[in-house]
Amino acid sequence: MKDKYSPIQPPLNLLMKYSFFKRLGLFSAALAITGSSISAQSREERLSLTVGVYSYPPLVNIADGHISGSAIDDLGKIVRDAGYSVIYRDFPRARLVLALKRNDIDLAFPVYNSSSKDSSVLSREVSLVEIPGLCFRKDNFVPFLSAVNHWSQLNIVYPAGAETAPILKKYGRHLLPVFGDNVLERTIKMVASGRADAAYSPNISFVYNLSSKYYPYIACSSFFGYSTPVYIGLSNKLPATVVSNLRQVKDRINPHNVD
Repeated sequence: MKDKYSPIQPPLNLLMKYSFFKRLGLFSAALAITGSSISAQSREERLSLTVGVYSYPPLVNIADGHISGSAIDDLGKIVRDAGYSVIYRDFPRARLVLALKRNDIDLAFPVYNSSSKDSSVLSREVSLVEIPGLCFRKDNFVPFLSAVNHWSQLNIVYPAGAETAPILKKYGRHLLPVFGDNVLERTIKMVASGRADAAYSPNISFVYNLSSKYYPYIACSSFFGYSTPVYIGLSNKLPATVVSNLRQVKDRINPHNVD
């Protein structure tokens, strides 16, 4: 019998096994950039590119000063295969885009605006699409969030700095931001322990899927009609040759990409 809480699985080109890029596939020697400018570089002469991130589990995990996750692996692979070394810096969510606009960093993930005059994106094709929603204990599940009276008076926790869905900001009466590292896991644990009635997730597919460790006791509902594309941001101060090299690698990973 089908579990009544069974999630609707995301499209295969979104988040399959938490893959960061659509049609990522296996990296191979074909990713190597050919060109005299890169091949002539020695390791000592290679430019270092700084990648800014914030806690975005499971793609970007920050704990005890250590940054990890599949997005970190993939971003590092792009930078290194383009011929550069990589440095990672973590920021509070609200400061990441500001750091990119000020050219304090060279790349940023995740970025939500693909048309900012102060920065650009690695590719116009989105890296993933967020579908926001609320996550509940299964014994307190609200399946349809369009009926706002079913959740508007609940105690709802959310990641501090996250841009919540407009409907939540409009109707939620008891919203509590949660700060610090591992925010996603902490908000879900607050729901599981009964310290909160629901947790807002910018992308419920990260929490609510058959392979998730939360699946046995947590069920999530989406805010129908709301979605947000996510990009990799680039500093406008990067030299054109560097941008070209990075995009060549990204296009080899995803040959169907068209800027």
